[in-house]
Amino acid sequence: KKLLSATAMMGVMLFSTNAFAGMHAADAIEAAKTKLPETIVVMGYDEGQDTAIVNFRDPESLLDYAVEVSLETGKVLKMDVEGASIHGSTIMTKSVEDIMAIILTEYPDAQEIFVTTGQDGNNTYYDAVFVTPEFAAEVKMNPVTGAFSEREYVFF
Repeated sequence: KKLLSATAMMGVMLFSTNAFAGMHAADAIEAAKTKLPETIVVMGYDEGQDTAIVNFRDPESLLDYAVEVSLETGKVLKMDVEGASIHGSTIMTKSVEDIMAIILTEYPDAQEIFVTTGQDGNNTYYDAVFVTPEFAAEVKMNPVTGAFSEREYVFF
């Protein structure tokens, strides 16, 4: 009797765990989509113990998104965005003030904006950090075009 009860209980726990794990993927994908354009396409999913990383591509902008979602709360924790734009150049036509203006155009509620330059081989790029009420961000920008080449958001 005890063996039958233990076996039945293990079966229920195993079924519940598998059913619960199956819900993680759909829930994490839906949570990640709340921060993205409607045109995105799911490219991949990787579930860890506490978080899931969902990869998307926007076929219109060709931006790739990697969104980290807490499996416990369903909250988006972090998002990395990469585009087709090259972030470095051997020449610089945009000033720090230009870069700050571009950031404020894209993120009107950005505060505490700090802009520095970085090197990738012979290429220089702008690296900026700032905060909004929703997230802290680090972006890399092309010094000629001012285009965003990489973005990382850490959500509060």
